[in-house]
Amino acid sequence: MNAGSDARGMTSLVSVMLMVAVTIVVAVVLVVGAMSFLPETDEPATRPDADFSIERDDGAIVVDPQYMTEDTPFTLLINGQEVYEWKGGNTERERRLRCLNPDDTVYVRADAGGDRTYLIEDHEVATQTACQLSGTGSRFAYAQVGSRQVPLEDANYEFTLAIDPDGPTSVNGDVDFPTTNPWVYVERFDRTVEGFAPPVYVVVFPDNVGSVSDWRTDPSEAEREEMAESFELDGSDVRVTAGGVEPTDDVYMVFKPDCSESRFKFLRMQGGYNNQILLDGTELFRTDDASSGQVYTGPGIDCT
Repeated sequence: MNAGSDARGMTSLVSVMLMVAVTIVVAVVLVVGAMSFLPETDEPATRPDADFSIERDDGAIVVDPQYMTEDTPFTLLINGQEVYEWKGGNTERERRLRCLNPDDTVYVRADAGGDRTYLIEDHEVATQTACQLSGTGSRFAYAQVGSRQVPLEDANYEFTLAIDPDGPTSVNGDVDFPTTNPWVYVERFDRTVEGFAPPVYVVVFPDNVGSVSDWRTDPSEAEREEMAESFELDGSDVRVTAGGVEPTDDVYMVFKPDCSESRFKFLRMQGGYNNQILLDGTELFRTDDASSGQVYTGPGIDCT
């Protein structure tokens, strides 16, 4: 009796083991078969080859491409904002960066296609760089990239202050030009200016620079220097020092952004046109109607 029971028990065990083995084989076949029908994945992008040096020289940060993969876009960024682009191969085009603040970060990024990007170089600014901007603001609102002025993002406010110039080549009601336009000079101050608590922006608008096409080209280096020297701070007061030449002898104002309402002080209008000044598309004033030294109230701006 015991021998027969042992035999039957062994047969049952062998049957179970065979069933488990068959199940495993079937599962493997199904998995392999399913994987053979899966779509092919893209090959991983190859990191573009490049060599950039980022060094401080004569008060500026110099970004100098030594080598770049041909036909690959390489983007220069300041604090995450795109300010310049090389096409692989243009190694002769170094960029000198001025008006940078401590803790500003300079990046070089490669675009490998298909939304793939690679960080090539990064550099954190240790101390404030040299700057031709006037005044003594503790942080610069604009970076100088070569001969261009590039606005640095303000972490607290988002607004567009613009001029719609009138005159012989009037574009009034058609096109307005914001403070990011290279013909407009802006400087941010983290100190009291003209009775406004910081941060405060001093803005110099040209009311007409010859033609609409001039607004869409960069001023010369000499003109930029003239703009940078168009005013200075005397204590907390703005003193106009322009020499009576375009584009620095026109509309001077101080702007104080705020979330509920903005304020601005019209300082001086030397040009001969009735310009429209706008904040986020809303008219603040016309220069023919503005009184020197008068403080005005405008709409609030987006606070981030």
